Amino acid sequence: MIHATYSPSKLELIEACPRFGQQDSTNEAAIDAGNRMHHAAETGDLSDLDSAEVTHVKRALDYVDEVTKDLEIREFKITKPEEALSEEEIRTASSFFAGYLDIREAKLACSLTYGFCDRILISVANDRAYLFDYKFGKTEITAADDNMQAQAYTLAMFETFPWITEVEVHFIAPVQDFITQARYTRDRHLDKIVNRINKAILRADDPFTEPTMHQKACSYCRHKATCPAFGQVVKKVFTGAFGLPLPEKFEPGNLVTIRDRELAQTVASLLEDWCKLVKQANSRAAVEEGLEFENYQVVSRKGKTSITDVQTAIQKLRDINVPDEALFEADAVSLAFAKAVVAVKESRDISRTEAEELLRDTLTDVIVQSPSVNYLKKKPKADVERFLTDVSDGDLQ
Repeated sequence: MIHATYSPSKLELIEACPRFGQQDSTNEAAIDAGNRMHHAAETGDLSDLDSAEVTHVKRALDYVDEVTKDLEIREFKITKPEEALSEEEIRTASSFFAGYLDIREAKLACSLTYGFCDRILISVANDRAYLFDYKFGKTEITAADDNMQAQAYTLAMFETFPWITEVEVHFIAPVQDFITQARYTRDRHLDKIVNRINKAILRADDPFTEPTMHQKACSYCRHKATCPAFGQVVKKVFTGAFGLPLPEKFEPGNLVTIRDRELAQTVASLLEDWCKLVKQANSRAAVEEGLEFENYQVVSRKGKTSITDVQTAIQKLRDINVPDEALFEADAVSLAFAKAVVAVKESRDISRTEAEELLRDTLTDVIVQSPSVNYLKKKPKADVERFLTDVSDGDLQ
């Protein structure tokens, strides 16, 4: 799947910082889980999911069913998924049918960008369209009424289908227990959307536009280590909080002298420890003392399932005819629970949920479930970027 230079899902980040560059994700397990849940939501086949993933996908599909329960719907499979949805295609498919076409995983293109929306409901006899996008990860989601991905999809609908005057966008994030929706109208929102997206792209295309500190953008940017704006924040925090001597340069590639390298190494270690301690202290204050934060809220993450006795687990799996080659690759000497689930699923040709249940029954004595973890997460529409902007502008001493 080829993505646009400034895809709808990245517009918010380049608007926040025109020099934003997406870092590569190293969490392959999370990527795989997200892909499998998206596929299951698109096809309705849940056999490749574990029990938690089944719950997430069912919640997403149940929500769509509830929103659309009063609509007359007919599923429509696009023949060329690599091409953008077109007016001609929809009019042809709607011959002798006045209800809504239900389209899964389709390309929406406008004059400024293009992307792929998970589910689209559109009718030539109705001026309102419905867009649904599933978010099966843990990345925070901006509310739909301010979300540039939602606005880019909406722009594509307005430009492609002239009879559409309203677009209702729903972002569904069952893993985060979060759903956000907004309704955009052609008269009220079209010009504002065009101006906003165009401005963000023009700034990003200008090589002389300086980087801007932004909490979310910085979190996912590959340029953190060399970003001058980020370096200034580190410098001000450490000067104010610790009064420590600092290296002359903050960009790792510009460290030359032994003094600067050692000072930078000290700052890096302290910054890492300081961040960890701050998060732990704030989480305890919120959970144990009931402290309420303006921009953050307490969320819970399911604990990890671990195998405590690998050798016993291997023998138990052999007893149910799971071959060793299904469990290990090369010279691996450890065994993760998630890996064992996949091995059981593939060797037994059963669903992921069935494999997990069988594995839990088989390894009851040698697995442990760690307790759930409570931590602070930014609220939708939180304004923590204001602090970072003040620092970058020199307003915060």
